[in-house]
Amino acid sequence: MPFTKAVIEKLGPNLKSTNVPLNPYHDYRTKNEKEVNPPLHAELGSLRYLADRTKPSLQTALSLLQTGALNPTQVQIDGVKHVIRYLTGTISDGLTYARGLETDPLVELFGMCDASYIPNYDSKGQLGFALFLNLNSGAVEAKSCKDSTVSTSATHVELKAMYLLVLAVIWARGFLAELGFEQLAPTIIWTDSSSALLLATTFQLSSKSQHLTMRINAIHQEVINKVIVIKYIDTEGNVVDVLTKALPVESFVRHAQKLHHGFGNLPIQAKAKKVERPLPFKAKLKKIAAARVRTYAHSN
Repeated sequence: MPFTKAVIEKLGPNLKSTNVPLNPYHDYRTKNEKEVNPPLHAELGSLRYLADRTKPSLQTALSLLQTGALNPTQVQIDGVKHVIRYLTGTISDGLTYARGLETDPLVELFGMCDASYIPNYDSKGQLGFALFLNLNSGAVEAKSCKDSTVSTSATHVELKAMYLLVLAVIWARGFLAELGFEQLAPTIIWTDSSSALLLATTFQLSSKSQHLTMRINAIHQEVINKVIVIKYIDTEGNVVDVLTKALPVESFVRHAQKLHHGFGNLPIQAKAKKVERPLPFKAKLKKIAAARVRTYAHSN
């Protein structure tokens, strides 16, 4: 808390508070090619210290703003002020850790992963994952970062995020074993990507996924060795969505609360996957007619 207050006093002491660190309707990845502005390294460095230690919900905002840290645009400069406004309203908020129910194991590791597929700009997506000790604790490890290589599909970038989480799970399981909290059951990994889950668990490769073979093999190996088990969760329930993009207020507050403080010992329940049903013939005709109307409207 003292460091948070010091950062606010230094960077924006008189700013009004807000409920989200970034405006979800602004583009923060644009590079400045028109003018020269002072860099934001000092400001982002101070905020990064907070994000890495007590406020992981800031990580996405800082990752996006770091794109233009050397020569920021006005949108990015305003974005830093927006982060300070968020801190002003959440000075006392941070990570909390607690044990679960008396009937549950003291430590029952699980994780969530997600990614944003971004075909624009340099086509490098945003990867995110979080590790939790139990259902009553905040994330013991969280990460939001820009991908280092280009992904050719949404499944590709989701598999990258899953692989980062698998590496973190392997390290955490070994560390916890040394502390006397050996994980006897496989660690659950939750993902909202049905295609990534299918590839990693059933190993159904094709010509469209052959370039992902090595990463899929690495994840599939840990599934076979019972180090991990991968389960589906809908996007609405995936807390790590807050680590991949700037979200509207309602979604951000809900996910940030669980990222910082856990799930309150409530079991994670995923909604059933959407079943794609074949369209009736009349419905297909309506879609074709509507498409023709749109085409005529654009051509006039």
